[in-house]
Amino acid sequence: MRPAEDENRREKTKAAPGRRRDAMTDDPVLLDVTDGAARVELNRPETYNALNDALVERLSDILERVERDPDVRCVVLSGAGDAFCAGGDIGRMKGRRERNVTPPEMRREVLYQVRDTVERVFSLEKPVIVEVDGVAMGGGANLALAGDLVFAATDATFGEVFRNVGLSVDFGGSFLLPQLVGLHKAKELVFSGEPISGEEAAEIGLINDAVPPGDLDALVDEWVSDLSSAPTEALALAKRDLNAGATADFATAIRNEATSQGLLQSTRDHREGVDAFFEERDPEFHGE
Repeated sequence: MRPAEDENRREKTKAAPGRRRDAMTDDPVLLDVTDGAARVELNRPETYNALNDALVERLSDILERVERDPDVRCVVLSGAGDAFCAGGDIGRMKGRRERNVTPPEMRREVLYQVRDTVERVFSLEKPVIVEVDGVAMGGGANLALAGDLVFAATDATFGEVFRNVGLSVDFGGSFLLPQLVGLHKAKELVFSGEPISGEEAAEIGLINDAVPPGDLDALVDEWVSDLSSAPTEALALAKRDLNAGATADFATAIRNEATSQGLLQSTRDHREGVDAFFEERDPEFHGE
């Protein structure tokens, strides 16, 4: 579903802080900050943006930066070239075998990668939109699913392909998949290893929506315009409570909600929302 059109809101967004762009285009991850939105692009197109140490470290650093940046009010995560992310770098897997990496070493490596990528995306205190145009496989698929809103081209490809290299699901898939599509469908996707299209991913509820490739950027831009002018603190606490509520009991969930509402009572955006209601005008949120 697309956010409602609001010309006044769009005009306000245009007046938001200006552009800052990382200059090194050979970086494994690129960052562009424009009008309140941080656009983060995985940039190893020659490997379909496969995950290696350099990409993981750079992505972790960038996500930490945008979380701390008060000018950033939403994040878009995408991939360069013909892919979002192909998952783990197979050459890297071969290297581990040649080095005789032990199970404890492998466990530490996986935990490090997941904490610095998927967990950061999932818990980032700003809305994260994921744009998938091309392939999203294995860990790359689950990195995408950690986003708050996931949009794809109808001809994009999602695959829980771990079985093809003799591995179990990782990058948070054992948590994310059952939450999104239910336990039995999650097992079907993982056990079969069969890729599905972006269109099917939307139909089964794995992602929010799939549109023709030529319409994907416009859909994402509509959401960026909406979220970059939204009450950032309110959305941050809503995200935290929704994520926690997915596994919490009802009593814990409503306590978390009450705590968040108490904190938000004193924010500038809450005061603005109430004032705008009584003054019969659109609110102008500042992310404070």
